[in-house]
Amino acid sequence: MEHWNSYWHQTKSLNSFAEDESSPGYNGAVLDYWHQLFASFPTGSTILDVATGNGALAVSLVDFSNTVKANFQVLASDLAAIQPLSTIAAQPDVLKLLRQVCFYSETPTEQLPFAQNSLDAVISQFGFEYSKRKAAMQEVLRVLKPTGSFSAMIHHRSSVLTKDCESGLAFYSDVADCHFFAVATELLTIADSEPKQLSSQQRTQYLNKKLFKLAQDLQGICVNTTKEYWCQDFLQRVSPLFMQVKPGHLQLLKRFQHDILSHEARLNDQLASAWSEQDAEDFSACVLRAGHQSNISPFLLDNDLFGWTLKMTK
Repeated sequence: MEHWNSYWHQTKSLNSFAEDESSPGYNGAVLDYWHQLFASFPTGSTILDVATGNGALAVSLVDFSNTVKANFQVLASDLAAIQPLSTIAAQPDVLKLLRQVCFYSETPTEQLPFAQNSLDAVISQFGFEYSKRKAAMQEVLRVLKPTGSFSAMIHHRSSVLTKDCESGLAFYSDVADCHFFAVATELLTIADSEPKQLSSQQRTQYLNKKLFKLAQDLQGICVNTTKEYWCQDFLQRVSPLFMQVKPGHLQLLKRFQHDILSHEARLNDQLASAWSEQDAEDFSACVLRAGHQSNISPFLLDNDLFGWTLKMTK
């Protein structure tokens, strides 16, 4: 969980799958989907966003409520030690919306701190699937009112996001296999040492050439593959440390390596959480055995498979 705690404290994004135009929250067809659901909630509803991250979906809900004067009470929980109000403090427009959300940090979906039959709706965007499914389902049903609903977007095992996740993991495996960080660490360790002897200068030249060759090899095996973007991003971020080697770069490299390992752990979590068709069928059967109804359907974005949509009524 530390890799998620660290991510949510450091990122300026509200969600975990976009750092660009989606970082302030959801937009496009994804936001349209949620707006249609939000419009079905009665005025004055109390709604919980589980596995909220830094609050992307909760912020969208607050913004919708303010626009249509729905007077929703918005709650948001996450297993990680989230602190959205401090993390997103530099974004005043978003912060204003975040302040209208009641956050529950370090709160597993399987153990929600809410009374039985107390919530009108529970929602989740790429979060519910990280929990223990049966226990989380039972807990959601416990806190929902008799007429309440649960709506979620779930990672799909065959989605474009999952395929990109697999590409990232494959690239990080290539980096580990070629011992890139071991060579880079030795090179920058020499740069941090004093005095500079002839032998160390020769070793530095050798390591510089070796590191350059490793970078070329990585580019060669990634070009024209789904790993190409991952390789380009990696080299763009790490290369400045070696353009002109200076004391202090070793600590920057260690921090970068830590970030890569943390990212790899998050990607592994995402891959493990994604639902196959069998997972979707099993969950629907579990809901039915509990005496309730559910509907799980593929969700397309720009004609690409993006995830599952899940709707469950109590």
